[in-house]
Amino acid sequence: RGTAYYQLIIVNADGGNPVVFTDPTESAVFPRWSKDGLRIFYDVVGSGMAYRDISGMGHGTLAGVSGVDLSFSPDGNRFITTGLRMVDRNLHLEASFDVRGEEPSWSNDGNWIVFRRTDAAGFGRLFVVRADGTDEYQITASSFGDLTPVFRLL
Repeated sequence: RGTAYYQLIIVNADGGNPVVFTDPTESAVFPRWSKDGLRIFYDVVGSGMAYRDISGMGHGTLAGVSGVDLSFSPDGNRFITTGLRMVDRNLHLEASFDVRGEEPSWSNDGNWIVFRRTDAAGFGRLFVVRADGTDEYQITASSFGDLTPVFRLL
């Protein structure tokens, strides 16, 4: 028995022309297209975030960054991941907020990020923080925990 690996396969909208897009020796999970559609970001099990240009020419990894909960800013120039690490469009780590957080989501105007943090009892609580890492506020305190925040301005 060999080791099974998860692969990313790109296909046409009609299901035709399948192309294996990732290295066959790594497990690629949680894929996300960049806003401009030119890159795919994904998590490599046990290694962290990786990316590939759709042309197949550019690829690499981002050390210390997880691709599990990747969220692009509304303008597509930055993204934020689990652990609230922000990366710019040139793939440089721009900021690593001094907060624990999972499942980040940007506000429509790009000024705020909502995220979940698990408390000592194991319950998820929702928080918001400005995109520059300041002004963090807890916004929920339910008795059963909260999951999967999505920011929408009303």
